[in-house]
Amino acid sequence: DPGLRIAGRVLDTEGLPIARALVTKEGTIESLNGFRYEQEVRTDADGRFAVTGLLAGEVLVKACAAGRACEEATVELDAGGNTKPLGFELGLGHDLRLVVQDELGRPVAGATVVDTRIFRKFRTDDDGALVFPGVRPGRVLELKVFGAGLTPWEGTVATDDTITALRIPRGGIIEWPILTSREIADAEVVTSWSRYNTRGRELETGEATWDAEYRLIRADGLTAGTHRLKVRLPGAATMLSEMVELGPGDHVQLPAAVPERGLAISGRVLDGGTYRPVAGARVSCEPGSPHQFRKPGELRRLPTASTDADGVFFLEGLDPGLCR
Repeated sequence: DPGLRIAGRVLDTEGLPIARALVTKEGTIESLNGFRYEQEVRTDADGRFAVTGLLAGEVLVKACAAGRACEEATVELDAGGNTKPLGFELGLGHDLRLVVQDELGRPVAGATVVDTRIFRKFRTDDDGALVFPGVRPGRVLELKVFGAGLTPWEGTVATDDTITALRIPRGGIIEWPILTSREIADAEVVTSWSRYNTRGRELETGEATWDAEYRLIRADGLTAGTHRLKVRLPGAATMLSEMVELGPGDHVQLPAAVPERGLAISGRVLDGGTYRPVAGARVSCEPGSPHQFRKPGELRRLPTASTDADGVFFLEGLDPGLCR
């Protein structure tokens, strides 16, 4: 199937054709959970372009050329494919090289940079850099930056220069050793951090990491303020660390903690018609009553157990309180 077609022309501000301009088409397939696909084509000597193989739906078309500012247009393609030719007029512009650094000027590789205007994500290279092609002077980019160990940053970057260094201070780090002789895989551990205001109200949460080799919980890139870590190991009750006051770039090592086994429930699962034991049934404990509000993701990796040949289960590592 040749698919749908988009054609058009790329000119400069004086109406002259721009040859070899790069035209990118980005389509979205909503039926595949918003899957994105891209196609690229170059304009001919007369500045014209055409591309087929597109799918019905919204397509973002972007035209760029050396020394010119990129321009874009959104096109809604239907099954009929009756789309008017597009026209792009590219004014003067330049590529902007953005370098992400920490507070000491060291490049941050692998940082995630989000252009919030078009909701696109980019990643910095080994030199902490990425390039925004064809920006127009006098504009600003609205960005969010996240990186390992960095304090999350949100703000604007001017497009007047061809290179801009963005210095972002490293966030605070909290490490919490857990005294256990058992080797526990990352997938078995649920860890998180929370930040609180002066009244003890939770402001934000995020995931911490579990180092299976050193039996260590680590949260980094934290903003200044009051924080607490939370962890649940398999077969153990949920543990909360002490409150920690973090300043910019602080590194706090908490005293080692010993996990408590927690409470347990045992029981039996029978067939409702024959009253015979059901082997291999999966039993889980969902904390709280059926009417209790739960945060999104709070029930991830619940304590579970399977019944044996006699239909008996043993569910351990539970916290005090209601359990459904």
